[in-house]
Amino acid sequence: MACIKYGVSETTIKNYFRNVYGYSYKDYQKKVRMEKAADMLKHTKLHIDEIALKVGYLSQAKFGVVFKEYYGVTPSQYRLENKIKDIENNT
Repeated sequence: MACIKYGVSETTIKNYFRNVYGYSYKDYQKKVRMEKAADMLKHTKLHIDEIALKVGYLSQAKFGVVFKEYYGVTPSQYRLENKIKDIENNT
């Protein structure tokens, strides 16, 4: 691990990341994963379990829980709501 190789503690790296970016690496990772998942739900026909895997979740159930916490709706609801918005915007 880089921490050992360079003589820097994991805590130091975590604190540095938080100071530079304003949130923890774990929160950053979740943000990136959820934004990518939302984009795929809007712009692809991939099944939700495939999207979950592509953004790093082995369990579709866990992905669904995290997605709902982040966006306030399930992945299926998110996809449906965005399809409706697209239809309304194209009429």
